Amino acid sequence: MLRHEGDSEFNLKTQGRTRDLERRVISLATALDNFELNVAGNVIYCDKLSTGSADIRFSSTSNDPLPVGANFGLEQMDFKRLYITCAAQAGKYLNLWFGSDVHIIPPNQDINNIGTVSLISAITPRSLGTSTYYRSSASAALNTILAPASNVNGVVIVSAALHGAADAIRMMAKSSAPSSFSDTSAMEIATRMSTAVGGFVSMPLLVQAGLGLYEQANGTGGVTGVNMGYTIL
Repeated sequence: MLRHEGDSEFNLKTQGRTRDLERRVISLATALDNFELNVAGNVIYCDKLSTGSADIRFSSTSNDPLPVGANFGLEQMDFKRLYITCAAQAGKYLNLWFGSDVHIIPPNQDINNIGTVSLISAITPRSLGTSTYYRSSASAALNTILAPASNVNGVVIVSAALHGAADAIRMMAKSSAPSSFSDTSAMEIATRMSTAVGGFVSMPLLVQAGLGLYEQANGTGGVTGVNMGYTIL
């Protein structure tokens, strides 16, 4: 039996009293099949010197096994015997402590370096755009915001909104003028399908070089409004 007196491996505390622990060094060099330890208690602990791993059953070989290894501990688990099972592990062993009504405080474990942490660069506020477009009229005509020839290196749409009384408004991108409001070959930027639902671009959108920007209302049911902030790259 070992009595704790300032042991550097761990501290034992229970209701202000020092308690006894017993240690067994279990060799795992050969396979074990429910190897019996005739010990009793309610605390077990595999300290950091343990180099292998095994399954332990408490009190009966019919109980489910619990995997244990270095720095594993369990309290308030009454047992009358321990049964150890493992595959052969050359040169490995368990440094196993057991006792009753003790609280084991494991030593600080080493922290492994699992990688590096990179700082996130400062968030740069987005620009409002260097160019703007605005229309407010009752018109079903196709309107050119930016011609394809003016988009040499790309365009960033910073924000856009479609509103008004017309049944629908569509904002499109195409390498040539769209044939109509419903031109399926035109790329969608934003669409407002009814007076109750608006269409918006709320985050920067990159439009590839060579594409023009267009907008068109589907009818003249009332004043429609279109506004856009963009930057030509």
